Amino acid sequence: MAGAIHIIDQRADTVILLKDAGSSFAVWKERVPPDDGKQPRKCHNDMNFNNNVATEDETLESGIRYHVSSRHLMLASKHFMKALSEDGWKESHRKKDGVFYVSAQDWDARAFLILMNVFHLRNQAVPRSVSLEMLAKIAVLVDYYDCAEAMVVFVGIWVEILKKSDPVPSTYGRKLMLWMLVSWVFRLPQQFKHTTNIALTQCDDKSIQTMGLPISGLISSVIDHMRIKAIEDMISGLYKWIDTFRSAQYTCLQDNAHSFQCGAFLLGALSKEMDYHGLSSPRPEVPFDGLSVQGVLKKVLEMQSPTWYTSREPKYYDQKPHSCTLASIVNPMAENIVALIGGLDISYFLSKGDVVGLW
Repeated sequence: MAGAIHIIDQRADTVILLKDAGSSFAVWKERVPPDDGKQPRKCHNDMNFNNNVATEDETLESGIRYHVSSRHLMLASKHFMKALSEDGWKESHRKKDGVFYVSAQDWDARAFLILMNVFHLRNQAVPRSVSLEMLAKIAVLVDYYDCAEAMVVFVGIWVEILKKSDPVPSTYGRKLMLWMLVSWVFRLPQQFKHTTNIALTQCDDKSIQTMGLPISGLISSVIDHMRIKAIEDMISGLYKWIDTFRSAQYTCLQDNAHSFQCGAFLLGALSKEMDYHGLSSPRPEVPFDGLSVQGVLKKVLEMQSPTWYTSREPKYYDQKPHSCTLASIVNPMAENIVALIGGLDISYFLSKGDVVGLW
C-alpha cells in the first residue's frame, strides 16, 4: 500500500502523510527476561510517532496519503482541533498551496483509513465488523487522537460482534491484553473487570506485559501491586502456620491430648511440601518473578499430609485416621486470600464525569 492515495474528501484542504505504516504491533514475549536496564520497544508513545504538521520537504516524501477535511478532523478529534487551529502547533499554518500537510508515522494503514472514513461520515466505507487485532489498532489511534465520541456507534457494533466471535479469553496472554486495551479505551466495565482479574491472578512475570499499548500506567501498577500482595499473603500465611505447628503451645483442634503428635506431623508435612514446591529455602521474594497467584494457590492445594491414627482402641480395624490435615487447616487460608481478589473497577481509574463511559 506504500505510495497509495486515499481521497476521503473531494474538497480536501489537508493531506496526511502516513510513513512507516504497519510497524510491529503489540509484540508479546512469552517470558520476560531479567531486567537489563534497557527499555523495550513500544508501539505507542515510545515509538517516536511523528504525528505532527509536515515540513515543506516532508510533503515530497514517500508514504500513504489521505486527502481529508480539516473541519472534519477538528470536529472529531481534540488532537486535531489543537494541531490545526491558529493557537495550536507552530507549524499549523497552510502551506503556499493553501493545504495543510500533516505527518503521521507507524500507524496501521487500514486502521487509519477506517478512522478517517468514520471522521468524514463515509459510513458505507466503514466495515460492519473488525477483528480484535484491528479493533486494538483502532483503539491506539482513538487514544492518541482523543476521538472516542466520534467512534461510539461503530465501536458499539464491533464490540457486540466480537463478544460472540472472539470473546475475552480465560487465560493471560497477548489476546487478553488486547481486550484490556479495548475495554479501557472504549470504557467497557464488564470486559475491563474480567481482563484485569485474569491478568492479576495468572500473570507470572514480575510485571504485566502491556506491550507498549496505551493502557494507563496506574492500571498496570495496581495489578502488579495486588498480585504481589496476594502472593506475599499466601506465602506469609504458610510461614505463620510453620511457626504455629512448631510452637509448644500448639493445640490440636480435634483432641488436645494429641497436640504434640498433630503439630509434629503437620510441621513436617508443611515443611517438606513447601520445600518441594519451591516456597522455601530460599523464600520467594518480591516481585515473585515466575509465580502467579493461581500458581501459588495450586501449589498449596496440592500439598499432602500423612495419614496417622489416634484411636486408643487395641484393635487396628477400629482405628480412624486423624482429621487434622493441611487441606483442612492451611488450604482455607490461601483460598480466602484468592477469593477476595476481583477484577478492577474501571470507574476508579476515570474522572468522576467519565464513570458511566461512552455507551
